[in-house]
Amino acid sequence: MHKSMISRNWNVAKISLGLFMALSFAPSGNIVAQEKVNPSDSEMRPEIPELTRFHEVVYKIWHTAWPGKDTVLLKDLAPEVDRRGGEVCSAELPGILREKKSDWTESTERLKLILAQYKNAVLDGSGKELLLAAEQVHSQYESMVRLIRPPLRELDGFHTTLYPLYHYFKPQKDRAKALASITHLKERMKALDSAILPARLKEKEATFIEARKRLADAVAVLSVTSTAKDWAIIDQNIETVHARYEECARIFE
Repeated sequence: MHKSMISRNWNVAKISLGLFMALSFAPSGNIVAQEKVNPSDSEMRPEIPELTRFHEVVYKIWHTAWPGKDTVLLKDLAPEVDRRGGEVCSAELPGILREKKSDWTESTERLKLILAQYKNAVLDGSGKELLLAAEQVHSQYESMVRLIRPPLRELDGFHTTLYPLYHYFKPQKDRAKALASITHLKERMKALDSAILPARLKEKEATFIEARKRLADAVAVLSVTSTAKDWAIIDQNIETVHARYEECARIFE
């Protein structure tokens, strides 16, 4: 065989062998693509650990200090409020919540202002100002939780009506405002009764339906007794509605 032909055949053989080796040992296109696009577990979880830790001090504020108008405790909690709140303001959203970044940034800016108000109320404010600042801390915390994980729009709507009724009109014994809120609460309950849980919450459906029925019964009783002469009856029935609402809300925590 002619030398040039042998050389040419050898070169072709080397190229073929090279292509074979490359195709045999290179990772498949599917695997490469999978490595590039599959998100991590943490990126897929709509959770902000700093906000969860902030709840620890918010709970003390809202369920112990604020109801008892305990301004001494509110002052004692100030360092923890400042530290935990600051951590929330510096927290980064996981990838799954990236579309909420603008709203989250706005929320953290508002939280910074509220934290400053709380600190100022501790140093120079009156007890009334401190209680107001504490309420704002709680309100902003709840707002941020709803922003990243709203449980159910209709339940949230119910709460926006229940909140002033329970925390303001009830303790103030303001009959006119309480009656207006109770009337509105009936409409909120109708919307909640028609609400359908999203697919991600379907496993909670049976528990939710039972709790919602208890809430509806409590709202019905409150509505019937809303004009009672004895305020204690109205007061107790508002308390019951609030307790039933919390049962519903806890299902989604």
